[in-house]
Order: sequence, then C-alpha cells, then structure tokens
Amino acid sequence: MTGHMARLQKELPPGTVLVSFTVDPAFDTPEVLTRYAAEHGARPGWLFVTGRQDALYALATQGFKLAAMEVPADQRRSGGDGPFLHSSKFVLVDAQGAIRSYYDSSEPTQRRRLVRDAALIGPYGALPRVNAALNTTSVFLLAFGYLLIRSGRRAAHRKCMLAAVGCSALFLATYLFYHFHVGSIRFPGDGAWRLAYLSILASHTILAVVIAPLIMMTLGRALRGRFDRHRALARVTLPLWAYVSVTGVVVFWMLYRL
Repeated sequence: MTGHMARLQKELPPGTVLVSFTVDPAFDTPEVLTRYAAEHGARPGWLFVTGRQDALYALATQGFKLAAMEVPADQRRSGGDGPFLHSSKFVLVDAQGAIRSYYDSSEPTQRRRLVRDAALIGPYGALPRVNAALNTTSVFLLAFGYLLIRSGRRAAHRKCMLAAVGCSALFLATYLFYHFHVGSIRFPGDGAWRLAYLSILASHTILAVVIAPLIMMTLGRALRGRFDRHRALARVTLPLWAYVSVTGVVVFWMLYRL
C-alpha cells in the first residue's frame, strides 16, 4: 500500500493530503515512522500517523468502516501475514471530513479513478463541469446560428456566432487554467473504453488546434464584410467547430462520469 501511495503522491492534484495510519503503534514510534517515510520518498503533505492502538482501530473500524485487528498469537497461521490484519483499501475524504469513496489499492484502474475523483473534490473541481457547460452552450449557439443564417436573419446570426466565439474562448481559458493547476488526468478505464476515449481525445485535441485560427479567419472575413469568402470558409469551420465542442462534452463525460 505504501508503494502504491508513493506513486500516487506524484499523480494526485496539488493540495491533496495523504495520510497513512499504522496498525502497530507499539513499534511505529514517530522516529520509526520518520525513517519509514524517508525510505519511501514521502513528500511534504504525506502524513504518517501513530497513537493509541484502541483509538487507531476505532478510527479504522468505526470511522472508515474498514477491517483492522491484532491477531492473537494462538490464532496466527504459519506463513501468514503477521500479527495484524487490515484492509488494503484507500479512502477518499473531502475537506469536510466526509467519505467520498473506497478504492482497491492493488488495482491500477481504481488508483486512476482515485486521482480523478480527488481532482473533482479539490479547489478546482468545478472547472471540468464549467468546461462541459461552455462546450454544450457552444454547440447550441452554433446550431441556432446556422438556422438563423439559413433563414436570412443576418443580424441575429452575427450575435449568436459572436456569443459562440465568446463561449469557446472562455472554455479555452478555463481549460488551460484548470490543467495548469491540476495537471493531466488519466482515463481510469481499460480495454475498449480506453481505446475509444484515446481516439476521441486525439481527434478532439488535433482539431481544437486547427479550429482556433479557422474561427478567427472566418470571423475576420465576416467583420470586414467579405461575405462570399466568409461563407466558403464557414462551410469548413462550422462542422469542425461543432465536432470539437461536442467531443469536448464526450471527453468530459467519459473521463469524469463513465
């Protein structure tokens, strides 16, 4: 568990506090735990806690609802795990002290899900939802703007498309801000779902880079009144822009909800 925790400390969002509780406080004095932490490369923000054995076991069984017990000498199996039994689950607790979820520490997919869930309850956890909302709004604005221009309502179309540009620009700003502070969040699943996610993410990312200058060029032609060239470029820009916005919502759903 400590080895997995050592890897997690490099992946968890900044500000996440890791806490390891001993089940053998008679041996694990603060000095012993200090050496143990150094041996496993523990960074600041990873706490190793000892205390009274009854209090530690009560916290495990009554607080975290996990197994923790000392095995009497006459009940220990030959070649067993030793004098102590305890759960191997990690527990995610929010800033208010509420348990959010449990994770099997030995499962890579569970550890990736822990990193994702920790990001969602952290100080920047609302931003992925904001990003998804902005992408969704952009999709509706693009569709509505297309219908408006098809019906000849040029002034309303102009306002609608400018609002779509504003939504996409705000999305880009909040997206970059979030990942600057939180870093990259890996998809927790495996197999076909992972392949599907990576394929959608790759196409979304590549086209997101392509679409930004196309939007500016298309918008610039409209603002300069060069509507023939604007219309020709918009036939390319609009479907690509819509695809990037839709897949942005899909990526959010697959990464944070699936």
